[in-house]
Amino acid sequence: MTDQNDTAANPDANQAQQDDKANDAETTDAKPGEKPDGDADAKPADKTDATKGVGDTESADDWRARIAGGDEKELKRLARFASEADVYKAYRELEKKKSSGELKTPLPENPTPEQLAEWRKDNGIPEAPDKYDLQFDNGLVIGEQDKPLIDEFVTKMHGENATPSQVKAAIASYYEILGKQQQEIAESDSSFKDESLEGLREEWGGDFKKNLNAVNGLLQSLPEETRLAFETARTADGKLVGNDPAIIKWLAQTAYEINPAVTVMPNSVNNPGQAINDEIASLEAKVADKQSDYWKGPNAEKNQARYLELLAAKEKIAARE
Repeated sequence: MTDQNDTAANPDANQAQQDDKANDAETTDAKPGEKPDGDADAKPADKTDATKGVGDTESADDWRARIAGGDEKELKRLARFASEADVYKAYRELEKKKSSGELKTPLPENPTPEQLAEWRKDNGIPEAPDKYDLQFDNGLVIGEQDKPLIDEFVTKMHGENATPSQVKAAIASYYEILGKQQQEIAESDSSFKDESLEGLREEWGGDFKKNLNAVNGLLQSLPEETRLAFETARTADGKLVGNDPAIIKWLAQTAYEINPAVTVMPNSVNNPGQAINDEIASLEAKVADKQSDYWKGPNAEKNQARYLELLAAKEKIAARE
């Protein structure tokens, strides 16, 4: 009776009691593991460094800083790696190269003879320059005249600790370049010779072949060493002296002055003076016969010119005696 009167006398209190009961009911009806609605917006407390567990994820920059240990240069190097796993992969690759022999130990500074010999042995470098293999698959053979040069080159390469493959590649490249240069020179020489002879053919006309024979005869009369020196000599611009048209004309003139017989007799004649006399005698016999081909027929003009040519050569020979 008293409670009912109190409730009726104080309606606000009655409402408060009903609200409390409702809240208790909601709390009681919550399922195990579920948070009450009143706690739905509550945030978990932040963990401090002391409470972080082993499974917590470390930021990308933290692991680099930890490994670098305060070294800014190393920190920059670590920036090349996306993760710690990449650092390990790089280490494993380095380890594989070392175990396979791909990664060689560097030569110590100022090594002792023993250290140098051991290092060369480990790196496949011969113990002496003459131990390099200079057999080439392309058939290249080093000539006797080139051996002093190649020996000096190989000795220097050995002093630089060059590998056999490096030495062979260098020598092969040298001969390849030399071969190209020689080919270019030969082509240039041939072109210059053709140009010179073409100009002389136009200038000398019918005497072209005769004049060249005189030049060749003069050159063949030289001692062999002198002739070879002349044939291989070059002008200031690199052209062969023997192909120069001015030199060829001078040689022809000199050949005629030295031996006038070459103007009328081939080089193959052993005694050109006697041959000239014999041919003059043969033509003079025709001169005495007015019916011969010296006076008549298609060869008359040719025979007359030849007779005068032989007489001129005979006079020059006589003047030199």
